[in-house]
Amino acid sequence: MDNITVVVFDLDGTLIESDEVKTRAYFDIFSPAASPVVEAAIRADRYENRFARIGRILRGLQGAEPAQSEIDRHAKAYNDICEAHQSTCAERKGASRVLASLASKRPLYLCSGTWEESLVRIVNARGWQPHFRGVYGGPRKKAANLERAAAHAGKECREMLVVGDTRDDMDAAVAKGCGFRGVKSGASDFGDASVALISDLSELESL
Repeated sequence: MDNITVVVFDLDGTLIESDEVKTRAYFDIFSPAASPVVEAAIRADRYENRFARIGRILRGLQGAEPAQSEIDRHAKAYNDICEAHQSTCAERKGASRVLASLASKRPLYLCSGTWEESLVRIVNARGWQPHFRGVYGGPRKKAANLERAAAHAGKECREMLVVGDTRDDMDAAVAKGCGFRGVKSGASDFGDASVALISDLSELESL
């Protein structure tokens, strides 16, 4: 790890305990009768963004292409539920301490699938803004946001370590030549991939 000069964190499941609520929120914005369609849409593509997934759900319910205004209305309701929870839910044990410790030694960035405007508000609400040099989210893909972090830091992607709890995080890191450290969470889906896994964020303090 001597060549690591930048650390990039995912948010949900990595720094905060929010994965379950982000899934449940799709059920909350539709009626109980829609639950089978919602469940099928989630299974169809785990990493689909909220607009695409809500469009998929509405098509399944209506049998026709939904109006963009209807997708946007449901997406706002979904975002409001998630952002309220992400701003106040429990953090992973030691997250604030580890961020403060690492930020004193090297640049930190946050790259998440959460929409960027919401992500900035969440980081501010949690008092974490001093720790991050950049906060990057959707609609850009994670791999593109890793490039943004590298450019902002003036570093090569190979000098960055990505810390995340899903295969999506790992795939983005591998695609850009970054190092990767997996965090065990309820959403972890690394399967048989060879991944260095941690269960306690304090293991990162030695970086």
